[in-house]
Amino acid sequence: MFSDRLSQFIQAIGETPTSLETLIGVSKGAIYKPVRFGKTIGVEILKKIADRYPHLDLEWLITGNGNMLKDNLRTPGNLFAEDQEDYHSKVLVRLIHEKKALGWDGHGAKADQVTEATFYLPAAMLKPGPTYAAFRVKDAAMELSVPPRTVVIAVQVPPETYGRVQGLAIVITDCSLVLRHLTSHPEKKCFQLKADQPGMAKQELPFHEITSLWQVKSVYIPNVDSVTTQLYHRLHALEARILSLEKKHHE
Repeated sequence: MFSDRLSQFIQAIGETPTSLETLIGVSKGAIYKPVRFGKTIGVEILKKIADRYPHLDLEWLITGNGNMLKDNLRTPGNLFAEDQEDYHSKVLVRLIHEKKALGWDGHGAKADQVTEATFYLPAAMLKPGPTYAAFRVKDAAMELSVPPRTVVIAVQVPPETYGRVQGLAIVITDCSLVLRHLTSHPEKKCFQLKADQPGMAKQELPFHEITSLWQVKSVYIPNVDSVTTQLYHRLHALEARILSLEKKHHE
């Protein structure tokens, strides 16, 4: 089937249907839906793919005759030969839908289902190789010292290294997705999770209950002006509290 060959090609170039949509500049679902439901794509999208990957044999893609690449001596990795430096200077990041991501292991077929959008960051910002994801801080389960509506960019942590993880991380289980400060206790095979919200007690979470773990690497603040205002409000509230406590102390 056409969709099977298209899926094979996408895997060969190290992309996903949604990341390819971003690369060639087409609407969300324009490639993902045909691949998933066994459909074909329009001529305009086909042309965009051919323009970006000139070594792809369109006859093979459309009819199944011949080989994936026009030159049999080439390998899928060499499809980027004309733009190799530019390709390796970018790192793919998935923006994750928090509710759909419950129980997600960080890879596999569900990766496209939990992805709202994809974007690329320079390799100077993120080390190429590991899997990266972006998460929005937008409710009580996520809010910490970073402001609401902040986007955190995190790298997936392999389970075999959980015993060495410390610091701020996104923790995904079958029933929750939270942003917490982690302290690893390898002898107990668990994490201690701490939130910044007042009154929230520390909790322990066994390693085996975690479906995927993401160490925060950077923070993106979309609206600096509103964040600055929030920080000023917090500062003034803190100063007022200090003055009140000092007054009570002197009384």
